[in-house]
Amino acid sequence: MKKNTAFIIVVITAAALVGCSSPLLVNREGVAPYKLTASELELLQSLGLDNDVNLISFKAPQSARSLAVGVYILGDDGNWIASGGGRVLLGDDDTDRLEGTLAVIFREDYALEFHINTKGRASYTTNKLDLDLEMLLSSRSFLSDYREIELNQEIPVAVMAYTSGTSLRAFGVDNFFTPEVFAGADLVQAVTLTFTE
Repeated sequence: MKKNTAFIIVVITAAALVGCSSPLLVNREGVAPYKLTASELELLQSLGLDNDVNLISFKAPQSARSLAVGVYILGDDGNWIASGGGRVLLGDDDTDRLEGTLAVIFREDYALEFHINTKGRASYTTNKLDLDLEMLLSSRSFLSDYREIELNQEIPVAVMAYTSGTSLRAFGVDNFFTPEVFAGADLVQAVTLTFTE
């Protein structure tokens, strides 16, 4: 039920965002966190979903023709392993632009749902993770400010770390590029965006 409610809220919010020229969307080429209005935040809080949904706005350069969402798990060797994702492609109309929102929903089974809303909608879900350990501590870091888009370069938008221990080092989304920071964590996941021509 919680999953379905979250999905409905994300679809309604995303439809409202694309359907109007909201000042809360990125007004220049780039990626930025979507700032919820007071009423949107209140709605998520009343359903207990405010900590389970992360919204990102994006406006790609005109030459960008695809958007890939990458989902990763940090391997025991300190390298990222692809664990899911999806891609949205624009058609041949050069006047179309990749712009809209990405919603990431965090599920209790460590699966991630994401919904891309741009010139239509695309949704993907990663597989749930069966872990032998009980995670006692978790920390999430999300994109917190505007970022320019460089074509063919990954932009980390969310990183989540979990441990069965009692401590985690502080980290930010840019630590995607320095995964040694996560030494000692039992599970680390990351979500990135890549825009390509």
